[in-house]
Amino acid sequence: DMIRTNYRYPDLTKDDAEQQLLRAGYTINYMMQRTSTCFGLQLWLMVLRSIKFIPQISRRFSLISDTLLNAVMDIYAFLVMAVVILFAFAIFFHFALGSYLREFSTF
Repeated sequence: DMIRTNYRYPDLTKDDAEQQLLRAGYTINYMMQRTSTCFGLQLWLMVLRSIKFIPQISRRFSLISDTLLNAVMDIYAFLVMAVVILFAFAIFFHFALGSYLREFSTF
């Protein structure tokens, strides 16, 4: 149901031709966004499935994948802390410099 939609060709001979063109453009845009989301998800799944074949390709790739698998919790903790620190700096500068610098006056 993610891609299913009703598309009607606009009838330009009627009085509401502008509305029909806008509705058709919106429908086409919606369909393009949904298909790109599906293709992105499909590509991500293909990458994840190909990772399990890395140890079979080469010994060096196997070493890299083993190292990443052993360090996954450290990488996750680093990313969480980096986001927290970045958010804290953004909040601090928003309140400290919001009235002086235009860039920090809004989120």
